[in-house]
Amino acid sequence: MAKRYSGNLQINVSYDDNNFYRTSVSSGGKLLWSGRVKPAPAGFGPGIAYDSPKAYDEIASTALAFADDEARGIADEAEADENLTGYLIRRAPRGQVSKKANHATKKTAKTKISVRKIGTRWQPVDGNGHVVRGDVYNADGTGYSTRAGADEAAAMLRRLGCGCAHA
Repeated sequence: MAKRYSGNLQINVSYDDNNFYRTSVSSGGKLLWSGRVKPAPAGFGPGIAYDSPKAYDEIASTALAFADDEARGIADEAEADENLTGYLIRRAPRGQVSKKANHATKKTAKTKISVRKIGTRWQPVDGNGHVVRGDVYNADGTGYSTRAGADEAAAMLRRLGCGCAHA
């Protein structure tokens, strides 16, 4: 079984030899959804096994989509990927470094900024979950009433670069 994370959600994925995955989505230890997910008929690409980390990442993202469709509101706790085209799937909880990631990595100047709901407001946050404030976008740190507004602010903060402060 593999555990994946997106925002406040934990997604459990296990491959069944009957060509499907058993999946569940939970938050704070509370089960929100569970179901079976079949892989695409074409698989995950050349050389990618059905029980590979990449396959589990993709199935976790698919499970979130099914969960949100069947039990509305689940995806509100998930993180969007950098391009805002899907869910950001992590292999370790936010703020924790994967055991396999202890090797040297190349640092980039680009700050990872995603969106999540904090209290009743949507906020752009950095990779550590800290609220990001820019000179124009989210300058006062109060956040946005809609996810779309926060997504737009996060996209602009990413595009303009982040000489940002943390709230």
